[in-house]
Amino acid sequence: MKLESPYMVLMTEFVSGKNGSKSFSGFLKYMNRKDSKEEKLKKEKEEKFRNEGFKTYVNYMDREQALLKKDKLSPLELKELEFIAEEKPKLKEKLDSMRREEPRRTKIKNTGLFDFTSDDLTQEEVAKLRNDFNKAQENGNVMFTDVVSFDTKGLIEAGVYNPYTKELNREPLIEASRVMIREMIQDEKLNPETIFTGAIHYNTDHFHIHLATIEPKLSSRKIMNDGKQRGKRKPKTIERMKRNFSNALYDRTSVYKEMSQLRDSLRIDVKQDFHKKIKRNREIKHQFLRVKATLPEEKKNWNTHHLSDSAKKEMYQFIDLLMEKNEDFPLYKSIAKEENDFKAQVYGKLNENKNSYYENKLYGKDGIYYRLSNSILEEMKKEKPSNAKIKTKDYHYQPRDQTKNEIQYHTNSMFLQFKKMQRLMSNEVKQWKAEQEFEQTNQEIQRIQKAREYGLDL
Repeated sequence: MKLESPYMVLMTEFVSGKNGSKSFSGFLKYMNRKDSKEEKLKKEKEEKFRNEGFKTYVNYMDREQALLKKDKLSPLELKELEFIAEEKPKLKEKLDSMRREEPRRTKIKNTGLFDFTSDDLTQEEVAKLRNDFNKAQENGNVMFTDVVSFDTKGLIEAGVYNPYTKELNREPLIEASRVMIREMIQDEKLNPETIFTGAIHYNTDHFHIHLATIEPKLSSRKIMNDGKQRGKRKPKTIERMKRNFSNALYDRTSVYKEMSQLRDSLRIDVKQDFHKKIKRNREIKHQFLRVKATLPEEKKNWNTHHLSDSAKKEMYQFIDLLMEKNEDFPLYKSIAKEENDFKAQVYGKLNENKNSYYENKLYGKDGIYYRLSNSILEEMKKEKPSNAKIKTKDYHYQPRDQTKNEIQYHTNSMFLQFKKMQRLMSNEVKQWKAEQEFEQTNQEIQRIQKAREYGLDL
């Protein structure tokens, strides 16, 4: 699949508070700046509504007066008058509300900044935030700065941007930011009182979110040789940040639920069917014996985790044979491949040294082969070994105390046990002979085929 621009890109940095050249509060001021593009679009939209709304309202009034002056109205005109009477108050209320909102907005002047609890901080809240950031800088704390940039197609896919009305739904982006930062705080073991703020900007070709995070008090993060607190975050943390943000923004619940249901169904199928298929299909039985030959000696180690690479290879080939006619198995693989492609589209090209989502869902510890392998091994542990000794009762021969009937009973019992052992041994021998005949027949067929290929007389 040819990858286009990723739906989202995460850029991470940090600024050290101790002797730092950048002002923490200055960065907040930068985040809090008004986007000229956003403001322009907003004003244009409001102005257009005012003009069109006022014009419509005047038309309603003129038409209403004209209809009321008529002595008799047609059924269509009556409906029109009813419509005007219903819609005119609604439109007037909207226009009045906009007039009332303008001075209130000027007075409160919300900033567009958000944090863990508020979607739109007031100027007073930002002033307190700026004070907290200044104190953190004075204490030598680190400020983590992140930018999440989006391809517009990705926002349309997520259902948060309408390309026709040019409207962006901020709430899902704000909530995804909160989830990402909250998990980052845990992953990096930051102070539980850590605070953050963010702002969504529209003043470039792409929508993007600026985020700033600080610890009010120093945590136990490592202090470097120069006396500064360690600011670089672990690569694993950054990978999880991207994953947590996208999982919050793109709802893949139905996909994961379907994969989970298929996986559980396949595990039940393989437990119920594999004994029957071994008896009915020689190829499956032959592969089953190959699997058994590679297993660890002790049954307690019969777990996929303890299998050697060669043993896993034999087991996975065995699973392919068992699942050959199971429709759910290729369906699971297909869904995993589609989800892999989706994630590649969201994040872009993955680290070549890491397994893909598809590989993990097939062969990883949470993968379908790994899970089915464990299910098969669980069933194999229940099998009784074919060469198990038959338990016999411990009889003490006491001729003085036993009657002839008792002696005959014990003799018959021992004879029956002996015949039973003979039958078991005979079955083992027959099984061995059958396998040998199968191998010889297979070799003979291959010999004949090769002779025919070279034109030799048989």
